[in-house]
Amino acid sequence: MKKLSFLFLFAFVTLTLSSFIPTDSNKSMSHKTVSVPSGTALGYIVDGTYVYTFFADLSKPAPQPITYIEVQKASTGQDLAVVSFSGTVLHWKFLQYQINGTATVQFYDGTTLVTKDLTGVIQGGILP
Repeated sequence: MKKLSFLFLFAFVTLTLSSFIPTDSNKSMSHKTVSVPSGTALGYIVDGTYVYTFFADLSKPAPQPITYIEVQKASTGQDLAVVSFSGTVLHWKFLQYQINGTATVQFYDGTTLVTKDLTGVIQGGILP
């Protein structure tokens, strides 16, 4: 009787442990790719209609290049599709930055292509 109990226990443990064999994650699960802007989040500028969040590569010498500008509708928070952007930033004071000259961003608001030239101090400071 003890041998039969030991055999069942051994079979149970073997089956349990064999269920933890790692599998190829690409075959067993689907993964959603989330696009994360590169660089450090520096803050935002609000112009009444849109909110622009700036990301820059702070490892480069000044003026640092803008790596991404995220555009949202101020009224709804909806992310808008950015077509292109350009510009650089300079350290202003403490953790705040300012746009060096002008930063340009093009994006779609619905079916309308909008081009904005942005200037001034980026509010909020470096974001965590």
